Amino acid sequence: MRLPFILATILSFLLYSPQVLAQTSNITVKAGATTVIYGRYSFDANTCGAMIAPKAKVRSAGSGKVTIKRQRTRLKSGRCAGRTVLGTAITYRPKAGFRGKDKVVIGFSGPRYTDGSGYSYHKQTFNITVR
Repeated sequence: MRLPFILATILSFLLYSPQVLAQTSNITVKAGATTVIYGRYSFDANTCGAMIAPKAKVRSAGSGKVTIKRQRTRLKSGRCAGRTVLGTAITYRPKAGFRGKDKVVIGFSGPRYTDGSGYSYHKQTFNITVR
């Protein structure tokens, strides 16, 4: 008799709890150069309408300089070509003279659904090789 209640509780938790994702990317960059290591634009592919861009925060910068910029860009292809959307670009610049391995961790947070409801947190780790 309690099984339906337990299943409903678990399902409710899964549907309404914050979504947490983690990803890792391996990137090679040039020593002494600023490189875009991540870019993301927020729009609904069905309506081409703007979405709320996730907030980004540096969690760990390693030995280089990390910059987060909000920017607008015009889409060049697809159904929404020509539309201007808001996005986030993240750049990395190694310390002068540095060569080797570095690691940057960025946290993203924002709405889970296109209507602004729900909440998600996405952690992106960048394993960077500076050559």
